[in-house]
Amino acid sequence: MVRHPPGDAERQPLPRYSLFGVRDDRVGSHDSSASAWSPFPGKVDQVDRGCDEAIRAYQDVGMRVSYSYAVRDQNRLVDQRDEDFVASLPSELRGPMQRWFERFQLSFDDDIALFEGLYGRYRNNRRVKVQLAPANLHWCSDEALTKLADCSRKYDVPLHMHLLETAYQKEYARRRGGGTAVEYIDRFGLLGPQMTLGHGVWLNEDDIQRLAETGTCVCHNCSSNFRLRSGVAAPNELETGGITTTRSADHSTSLGSKPQRPGKAGDTGTRIPIRAPARKLDFDRRQPRHHRHPAPTTTCSDHYDPSPRRLPARARGRR
Repeated sequence: MVRHPPGDAERQPLPRYSLFGVRDDRVGSHDSSASAWSPFPGKVDQVDRGCDEAIRAYQDVGMRVSYSYAVRDQNRLVDQRDEDFVASLPSELRGPMQRWFERFQLSFDDDIALFEGLYGRYRNNRRVKVQLAPANLHWCSDEALTKLADCSRKYDVPLHMHLLETAYQKEYARRRGGGTAVEYIDRFGLLGPQMTLGHGVWLNEDDIQRLAETGTCVCHNCSSNFRLRSGVAAPNELETGGITTTRSADHSTSLGSKPQRPGKAGDTGTRIPIRAPARKLDFDRRQPRHHRHPAPTTTCSDHYDPSPRRLPARARGRR
């Protein structure tokens, strides 16, 4: 994990790769599967090399991986246009913040070309699959959502999207589309067995019903939601409603600064059951879609603060 001193806003961070093993009962406890979700800055060739390095890290430790580069074509830091956010800052911060944004040099067309290149290189690799990732509603324009849905159908690959992790994201969806985030992405044909939604903390009853109707999967990131105080999801209601649901960790920040064994959350004292993800990760195309399971997610982001924030002792629990 890379840490930079406070105030080092202009320094180029190295990509952070989070590796988590997940037991797959179909192949035995010595084989693992994971999903990677990696947004990091740079030019096209730099990002392409970084993706290969991330995938190679999984290969080196003997894990299968379903990999995607998270697409973000707007609002990269806050729920506001990048240029508007820079303009809102005090004058002494505008320069460093503008230079931070300038590190992200990929256009949306570059994102699609990056996926196509990765898909072409790894399509015949039995232990590596490449999928698509519209990072989140506030990070994706309508054009991006449309083209990613089309690309998923064209190449018959799954999608993974973080959605409704926080109350702010719920309110953003209301202001952007006049309804819920689920209703909004449904307009673009993104719901279905090919889509796994990460978090889903702020789903309402109608959202849950629609996910069940379309066969959309949900990845419940309990330790992340608990640690970041983003809310409490309702996995029991999801499963009762017939939604294929799995548990995961979301990001290395969810597990603290020390390595953790799979299925254990860092400071929360909560054990997270993580169930076999291989079919939803697209490793077994022979299974019917309704038998595929959603992928756990390990996200690699360039701007999250990895320093631990401890919960009160009563919330952490004691063993």
